[in-house]
Parts: sequence; structure tokens; C-alpha cells
Amino acid sequence: MWKMSDEWAAVFSGLMIDCNDIVAPVHSRMPVLLHEHEDDQWLQGSLNDVREFQGRYFPAEIMARNRTADPWHRRATA
Repeated sequence: MWKMSDEWAAVFSGLMIDCNDIVAPVHSRMPVLLHEHEDDQWLQGSLNDVREFQGRYFPAEIMARNRTADPWHRRATA
């Protein structure tokens, strides 16, 4: 989600939902994930259409979690 702000220019935000069983060992929340047929609602819908995603559960059964050896916070060096 984003909007233009007179003070900050473009302002961005993410929508989070409660985690499912596959994410729970890592974090208590997770970003909103979309099914393929939900693209138009996400991209073209009203703010209320998009807010509907926050109240749902995304099924762990259709997800996979693969850990990498590198921590996400490590910065690349030149």
C-alpha cells in the first residue's frame, strides 16, 4: 500500500496478518499473501477491498519454507 504525502513524498506500508503454522516457528505475523485470482482485488480494489485480506488465514498447506544459510540482515560488501 502506498500514498503520496506532501511531507515525505511516496509513503509505503505493508499489510500483515496473523501467521499460519508454517510461519509460526519464525514469527508471529506474516505479510498478506495472494492467491493468483486475487491480483485484481489487490491492485485495482478500493481500500476496503484490500483491508479484507487482513482478516483472513492463508493456508499453510500450500506454502513451503526454505531456510538459507545466510541471515537476512547481512549487508553485501563491495
